Amino acid sequence: MVLPFTIAKVYTSALPYEQVNTLLNQLQPARQQFQLYQVNNYSADLVGNSFTLRNAYPRQNLPAMPKIKGEIMQEAPTTIRLQITPNYFLIAFLLLFPIIFIPSALFQDEWTINGVHRAPVLAERIMILVLAGGIPLAWCYVGAIIPVKKAEEWIVKKLALQ
Repeated sequence: MVLPFTIAKVYTSALPYEQVNTLLNQLQPARQQFQLYQVNNYSADLVGNSFTLRNAYPRQNLPAMPKIKGEIMQEAPTTIRLQITPNYFLIAFLLLFPIIFIPSALFQDEWTINGVHRAPVLAERIMILVLAGGIPLAWCYVGAIIPVKKAEEWIVKKLALQ
């Protein structure tokens, strides 16, 4: 069973097995000053026909970088099974806010606003929906889901996968 937001696909590479192994062994992270999604800052751990790509700079604490696991299934043609998983802790943390605040903004009838116990007006409800619900949802998408797609594009390009 594949969890949501995880990409699990089987690819065929135009490169021979030895060249794929060499590319993974010589994988050098590229430090760039201003880069929104740092998908090329990986280091490879190779064990037999399996590999795991992890953040090359773990001290930077970039939770958005997804973990990439791969397994070379065949050598001629080179067939690789990839599994790219986001940081589910980050997703769960960011989804906690909308789960709490969206129902309260929609269904709570009496609030204390500026020391006055009253029902909120529509503008106040919309403000709570957008600020406490919409912004964490957008942050979750930008910070955890888009990097998975960018990492897939990067690894497909790097290993010449089809």
